[in-house]
This record gives sequence, C-alpha cells and structure tokens, in this order.
Amino acid sequence: MPRSYKFKIIMGGVSNPEIIPFFDNSEFNGEDFSHIGITINSIECMTNLADSYLFILWHLNQKERFEFMLSSFCHGAKGGLICIDKSSMESYQEAIRWITLFRNEIKNIPLIILSFQSDATHREVANLKIKRLFERYRINGHFNITAYEKINYLLKKDFFKFLIEVYNGQNTTEFSDLSLLFPKEEKDFIAFLENYQICPLCKEKNHIDNLKDFYFSQKKEVMLLRERFFELKDKYRHLKPGWTNSLNLGILCCSCYKKNFRNAKS
Repeated sequence: MPRSYKFKIIMGGVSNPEIIPFFDNSEFNGEDFSHIGITINSIECMTNLADSYLFILWHLNQKERFEFMLSSFCHGAKGGLICIDKSSMESYQEAIRWITLFRNEIKNIPLIILSFQSDATHREVANLKIKRLFERYRINGHFNITAYEKINYLLKKDFFKFLIEVYNGQNTTEFSDLSLLFPKEEKDFIAFLENYQICPLCKEKNHIDNLKDFYFSQKKEVMLLRERFFELKDKYRHLKPGWTNSLNLGILCCSCYKKNFRNAKS
C-alpha cells in the first residue's frame, strides 16, 4: 500500500528564500513574512512506489517583534533548514544564531545546512568555516548548491531525496524516480486534477491519492494505461461536437472500478 508522510520543516538564515535557486519558483509570500513573521509553502514528492512526501516549509522572520511567537512556529517541526549565503559573512553569523534558536526550542531537532552563493564573483565564507560549523553543532547534513551550475529539476530531486534520508531515516536508493509538485512546475498535473477529479459514472469525487498514483506511477502496467488514456484524450479533443456530446471521458473512482470489474469477471 502507498504510504503518505508529512514533514513540517522550519527554515532560517536568509531574509528572502527566493534568492535560493531551489525555492525561486515555490511562491513564498513575502507579504506574510513581513506582516505575521512567517511564510509557508508546500512541496510534495511522489515516488515510483506511489509514496507521498509532503514538505511544509515554514520560513521564519526573527525580527524582535516576532520573537514571542518562535515557540509556536517551531512546534511540531520534524527538522530544520539553515541557509548560508557564502557571499555574505553576515549570513554565516545569522546561521549560528538560527542553529542556537532551533536547538533551544527542540533539543534534538535534525538540522541541515543549505549553502549557496548568491554572487558568483564574490565570496566571504570558506568551505572550511562551514565544515567547522557542521562539526561544532553536530549538524545532521549539508547540501551545497553550485552558483555556476544551472539548478535543474534533477538536482532538486537529489535535494529532496536527501531530506527524506535525513528526516525520515529512509534509504532512497529504492526510488527509481521522484516527481516534485512545485506550484509553478506542475500546472499540467493541476489541470489533470481539475479535469478528472469527478467519476464519470457516479459523479463522486475521486481520491486525490489515486489520481496522483495514476499520473506519476512508474510501474510498467500503469505507464502503459496512462499512455493509452492520454492518446484517447487527444482523439477525444478532435472529435466533432456531436460525438463529444454523447461521449464522456473520465477516470473511475475506486467504488465504480471495483463494481464494474467484478461484473466483468462474473
């Protein structure tokens, strides 16, 4: 059976997470960050085994007026991300402060350093300083983004596999594939949900987990079924209006699927 995991991850160390290439398309709300001291964004990963990992990123603003809310913001966090901009020594000092704050709130919280370089021509923080920070504060992991390399979809997959290993203690070598649901990168999937969330027979809503499994699964039989479904969808779009009025293309819900397949076998 597919498994579903949810991880609340608290972030600190930079004032604007969108300067980090991994999160530049994740639609953090800067207005919330300024007004209520936090902005929340979710990124979901689907594996070839149909398991779902939902990372809910809480980016915290640690200005003085929000300090009294820190305990509430940190409550229930599975892990923390400490961001270090190697172009700024101030960012390095901020990272030390965030490590202390997070560990004071949750003693054994797993922490990962995410280092990047916002200015490719200017660097103030050496790798040795980050290594010493890693050892001194018993950081659980370090992931580095290279400023000279275009951050692509595959590198993002590696990063979130890394988070699963650190936060869930799981070996991700069993994943032959990992799909990421970023708000701006998965518009096709959102459109798919909107078009096929209703069962064409009983008119009840399909379970979203089943639709995810159908859309992202790497199992051969499901991939073949999906390919044929989209071929049929393309043909359906090119039918004359009279035909489209008499045909209804959709995905059956669990109940209708079982009912009709049982009837077919008998």
